[in-house]
Parts: sequence; C-alpha cells; structure tokens
Amino acid sequence: IAYQEAYGSSLSGRRSCVSFKNVGLNVASDAYLNSLLAGVNAGLVVIVTDDVEVEGSQSRQDSRHYRDFFGGLWLEPNSIQSAYQLAYMAFVLSEKFALPIVIRLTNQFFKLSGKYKRKPKIKKHFHSLRNKTKFIVHPHNWKKQISSLKRKNKRIEDFVEQYAKKQSKEENYKAVACGNCADELSKNKLSSKKCLLVETYPLPLKLIRKSFSTKKSLTVFEQGD
Repeated sequence: IAYQEAYGSSLSGRRSCVSFKNVGLNVASDAYLNSLLAGVNAGLVVIVTDDVEVEGSQSRQDSRHYRDFFGGLWLEPNSIQSAYQLAYMAFVLSEKFALPIVIRLTNQFFKLSGKYKRKPKIKKHFHSLRNKTKFIVHPHNWKKQISSLKRKNKRIEDFVEQYAKKQSKEENYKAVACGNCADELSKNKLSSKKCLLVETYPLPLKLIRKSFSTKKSLTVFEQGD
C-alpha cells in the first residue's frame, strides 16, 4: 500500500519516496515491477535496507535479485557524503529515465560515521499525467512498454559507464568494491585507492574490463548473497 501511494503521488506530479526494511520489497514486488514497465512522472525513490548479516531480521536477503526481472537503476553509497549525493541525484535520475530509482543500504552502511555537505533545495512541479497506453499494465500495452523499458535500460548502461569514469582516478586497480565494503577491504589489507569503487547497478562493465584487461583474476567485494 505504501508503494502504491508513493507511485500514485509520482503520477499525480509529486516527488515521492518509499522505504522498506529487510525483505520488505517482497510484499511490494508486484507494484514495483509494474511501475518499471509503466514508468513514472515525478521522481520516485525506493530505499531498501538489506540485513545481509542477519543482525535483526528473520532471514537473509539480497533485494538486488529484483533487478534481474526488468533492469532499472540501483544505487549503493560507500560513505555518508556518497549517500547524500546519491539521494540528491536520485529524483533527477528517476525523472531522466522515467523509472523508480532504488537506493540499497546494507549493515555496513549503518556502521558508518561522517559528515556531508548539503546542497541547495530544488523544487519541481509536474503536471498530473493520464495516459492509458503508458500507465496501464495490460497485454494490449505490453509490447510498447517492454520496448520502451529496453531503451531506458540502454540509456542507464551508458549513464553508469560515464558516471563511473568520472569517479575513477586511475586504471591500476586490484579489486572492485560495490557499495560500502570498507570492512572487506581492511580485512584483505587492500587500500581503497587500489580499488574501483562502484555505486551503481548495473555495473560499469566496460570500465571494469578496461581496468582489469591485463589481470588474470578479479576480486569483487560486495554485501550480498
């Protein structure tokens, strides 16, 4: 119900955000997947908190499996400043790609401390949209909706490559770290400077292949299954 209300707000022209605890997206999966097919109007941001270390939940889940259905863009911050920056960007990205944007947080993120630099508040107003072909998920509209979604996913792939390229500082990396994996890096005695820090799913595969083309093996750190 929370997701449906947030999605309805998006269609009516208001930016909205909905958050879930561990396994919470399971309950809202029908509404979430349909919103990927239909798209959004004003920005819609989804926050999922995966308790992958099972510190306070009934089970372990990696919600990223929902990205396997229809794609989309998921963000995973690696610091407090990164979390603020990604949240600030998320509504703009949602409107740019006309899709809900997911921010994924894990146990290690909630152990972080630090400061962040605020940015000016931006208000945007959108007109309410009524488009039966676009917003009603129905067999009659399936071909148009899935074709549109494929084009959006291609644009997302191009975006993550450009974004990662701007974030990277060198090419002599030894590993890839997805989101906040500081604990894994310290356990393996690896400096963050020698690690390609990735904040997006899909991964910037072109940049990864280029950075590790001469290496026989690739180490990937992530919080998940």
